[in-house]
Amino acid sequence: MVRPIIKKEKVTYFLATPIPFRFGNDLPFSVTFGFQVGIAF
Repeated sequence: MVRPIIKKEKVTYFLATPIPFRFGNDLPFSVTFGFQVGIAF
């Protein structure tokens, strides 16, 4: 997971990009991408 933090004044913004991948018994390999954005005061 990549998590850069941008901090300006009294507000902090979070940006995360999880990249989960799955593989298992007799199942195809899969990769997905996601984006998460957060704000902290």
